[in-house]
Amino acid sequence: YQGRILFMQTFLKKYPSDLTVSCVELAKKTEGMSPADFVLLFETAGRIAVRSKKNKRDAICFDEALQQIKSNRI
Repeated sequence: YQGRILFMQTFLKKYPSDLTVSCVELAKKTEGMSPADFVLLFETAGRIAVRSKKNKRDAICFDEALQQIKSNRI
C-alpha cells in the first residue's frame, strides 16, 4: 500500500493532474495493479481529460480510466 502511494505521488508530479486528486485514494483503488498498469492509468486518464476538454486529469478522469482498464481485463 505504501509503495503504491509513493508511485502515485511520483506520477501525480510527473503528469498534469488536478490538485484535488488524492494519491491515497488512487493507491486504494489500484490494489493489485503493477507499475505498468499505473502508467496505463495515467495515460488513459489523460486521454479522457483531453476528450473532455480539461487541462488536467481530475478524479472523474481517473475513475473512468480505472473502469476502462478493469473492464478490459474481464
